[in-house]
Amino acid sequence: MSRYEIAELEDEIRAMGDGEEEEELEEEEIAAIRATPEHKAMINRMGQLCKLRHGVIKAYFEKHKYKRASRNEIVEAAEASEVAIEEIMREKHVHFLDAIPEIRTFMEQVNKDKNQKVEIVLEKKGGRVGENLPDIKRLMDKELPKEPKKASKTKPNRIKIIKIV
Repeated sequence: MSRYEIAELEDEIRAMGDGEEEEELEEEEIAAIRATPEHKAMINRMGQLCKLRHGVIKAYFEKHKYKRASRNEIVEAAEASEVAIEEIMREKHVHFLDAIPEIRTFMEQVNKDKNQKVEIVLEKKGGRVGENLPDIKRLMDKELPKEPKKASKTKPNRIKIIKIV
């Protein structure tokens, strides 16, 4: 399929979607919908699916928790999807950080380590305020300063140059 055909299909899809607009429901209609047995069954089913969702989030987090970019992507995606689930589930909603406390404690420890890193750099820079204040965003991406390595006790291999006369 060429890029032109793909572009035409995308235009057709946009044209189909443009004609449909969602209507705002009134509070009475929403209350009537929530009182139906189908809605209650759907909420129960969503509760079961949320347990599976929490398991998937935990599995992926455990797999990638030491890879900062992947870990942050997982947490951000989970946070973004929490909004829609909270709207539907209301009082039965359980946030993924409440369901999986290991993630919360790990993220708190990571944030604590970041704060310590900033404090160490500010101490070394003298904690100056103003233009000389280090860029905090840049500091967050760097590793903690490490102590210099001690010189080894073994002598390095040296090559002897011999003149041939």
